[in-house]
Amino acid sequence: MMTLPVARFYLPMAALVWAFGASMAYGAENLPHIGYAFPSGAKQGSKLVVLVGGQNLEGVTNIFITGEKVSGQLVSFNRDLDPKGVRSLERAKAVIEGKMQSASADEKPDLERRLAIVMQQMSYQEPPPSDPEMMKYMMGMKQRKQINAQLTDLARLEVAVEADAAPGRREIRLATMKGVSEPLSFFVGRFDEAVEKEPNDTTRQATAIASLPAVLNGQILPGDIDRFRLKARKGQNLVFAVQARDLMPYLADAVPGWFQAAIALYDEAGKELAFGDHFRQYPDPLLAYTPQVDGDLIVEIRDSIYRGREDFVYRITVGEIPYVTGIFPIGGPLKGKTTVELSGWNLPSPKTVVETKSLEAGLISIAPFGAAAHNPVNFMVEDLPEIRSAGEHHTLASAQTVAFPAAINGRLEKPGDADYFKFSGKAGDRVIADVWARRVGSPLDSALRVFDGHGQVIQTNDDHTDEMAGLVTHHADSYLSFTLPETGEYTVALRDAQGKGGKEYAYRLRLSTPRPDFRLRVTPSCASIPSGGTAALDVHVQRIDGFEGEITLSLAKGGGGATLGGGQIKTLEKVVPITLTIPELSQESLLPQIVGTAKIGGKTVHHSAIAAEEMMQAFAYRHLVSAQELVLKVTDKPKLSLSLEVEDEANLPLAVNKEVSIPIRVLGMKKGAGGKGAEAVQKAFQKIALELESPMKGVSVVRMVHGNNGLEPAVIVKVDGAQIQTGATGNLVFNAYFMSEKAKNPLAGGGNRVFLCTLPAVSCQVVP
Repeated sequence: MMTLPVARFYLPMAALVWAFGASMAYGAENLPHIGYAFPSGAKQGSKLVVLVGGQNLEGVTNIFITGEKVSGQLVSFNRDLDPKGVRSLERAKAVIEGKMQSASADEKPDLERRLAIVMQQMSYQEPPPSDPEMMKYMMGMKQRKQINAQLTDLARLEVAVEADAAPGRREIRLATMKGVSEPLSFFVGRFDEAVEKEPNDTTRQATAIASLPAVLNGQILPGDIDRFRLKARKGQNLVFAVQARDLMPYLADAVPGWFQAAIALYDEAGKELAFGDHFRQYPDPLLAYTPQVDGDLIVEIRDSIYRGREDFVYRITVGEIPYVTGIFPIGGPLKGKTTVELSGWNLPSPKTVVETKSLEAGLISIAPFGAAAHNPVNFMVEDLPEIRSAGEHHTLASAQTVAFPAAINGRLEKPGDADYFKFSGKAGDRVIADVWARRVGSPLDSALRVFDGHGQVIQTNDDHTDEMAGLVTHHADSYLSFTLPETGEYTVALRDAQGKGGKEYAYRLRLSTPRPDFRLRVTPSCASIPSGGTAALDVHVQRIDGFEGEITLSLAKGGGGATLGGGQIKTLEKVVPITLTIPELSQESLLPQIVGTAKIGGKTVHHSAIAAEEMMQAFAYRHLVSAQELVLKVTDKPKLSLSLEVEDEANLPLAVNKEVSIPIRVLGMKKGAGGKGAEAVQKAFQKIALELESPMKGVSVVRMVHGNNGLEPAVIVKVDGAQIQTGATGNLVFNAYFMSEKAKNPLAGGGNRVFLCTLPAVSCQVVP
């Protein structure tokens, strides 16, 4: 038999039998969660205090910030308790103190421990503001605010940004002994940062801005309106770029699922000068305004329907800054130079040259003016012949003839326009028509039609979902895969489904035979892993143009000696569970890079798995939002080790409608060993259960065999032949739980099971 990589328990042997309470739990229900960072950015060369709100943030041990030359340290921890929570703690304190008066010597230690917990929780209460006016404002706000358990924990961080830190987006994560939080965006910028001073709801109270350009930071609480006052000169081309959804893409328990910011500009007399609550297809507004006279401008921001809470955080970049709102063409060759037309405000030049040396096709980010530009833009690169849409070809009769295959760059310059392209093909040829527009940043909502040589429509498509485009809520790009019925000429027509058009309505249409490929995401983007232990992750697979081949996962160099379990993806499932197991390490964290490899068309293709978070929008919709790094926080060395034993760790046979026993071995104990050690293990396993993580459909855990007289315990699984077919493959990832009685300490939360560890993945195949 082959021994799989080790999965470790976090507790010594005796604790397995007698353990209780939430202090054992390392499950997802206790992971730290961060919901907002305020302010969510800082200027190069500055140091500031950032408030991070979330849940389970007590005992922060690590602060992870991506990139270099930005660091953070914990200043304080508080908890925003509502009056009901305060009264609950006060009652618990009084009850425990009352019991202590008549308690015996044996009972007092437990009561003292419980009282210490209560007193510690009371000490975390958020202190009131010292400023009287702010105190009055917050007391009024507290009456309107609903306490959200996901935002009550408050960690204040001192963030230091070195003067030569690279500007742009970073990510902050907080770690505790229980794990690592999801990432939050944090920006390093070149402009002065101003933070709102509440109350600033009226023009008289507006927060004054000393000079421009500047970044305005604030939070919109329930019913809140924030105002800023700035001095403007006649003829200035001012840009007001709001970041709200850009900071927090999705709010799981809000509708529409993000902070819908609305911005307005007023003069001193209160006359509205400009307004915006979105920009094109983006929910974050963007304004450009040129003052006609010298004087003060009032900037107002609020939620469009007057909602608000702590995670409605925003940044507004204001000034005569270069801002790119569109490019053409929106793509170019994989390796080469492309002259790109630019549209926007305060641009140093109407054109720029994009030089690319990409190793693989896809979206890249470009900054046309380097550090001088406020916003980077997307650019699509491919290794296909480039064709530019040319002339009047807005009807079937005037279709532009193009070579096949090609990447066609065009734009619908007038409302109601449609572009037609004619190509030749042979009967039986497979053709792909793939539009890139919304995913690149164009507002175009494409729709495709394909005509045969007789003028008859044979294929149509409007929207096609790209699950890897996590920030796109309306998947408006079109995609068709079809077989030519006969040899001859065919025409593809592309239009905007809403009949819109304009200079900014650019597109890139791929016409080619299938180009099989794949893309990978790995979730979550952060996890805790015990030194010498295992963590479970999910790999999300997108198969392109009908690719059905096997994908092999591996770890790139620098993975800290980690091993990957379940790395052979033979199934066509979109989500595949895997595990990472690490040796005993002394470092605090690892940044592993997972790579997928496949044979496609006789060539070996490699693609990195991009770290991502699976976020929920408005209670239901889920999106894969890319992160900058995959972070593994290394926790303490475990005390007990388990392994699964199978004949072939890469191919465990599971017989249809039969029970399969998978032995569980306690490492460090000899097979058949008896005595007190074996008795303790047997007793412990009577309270241990294994559960499948992301189970294959039709595969379930039937029961546990606890072992007897030194026999090894085992987990029994069964395959339901009515739900899964013979030949199906996948991974089995088990989580181990200690089944305990409900915890006696009411402050600990209670529950009947406590997460212990994850076991390394076992690859399996369903057999007759």
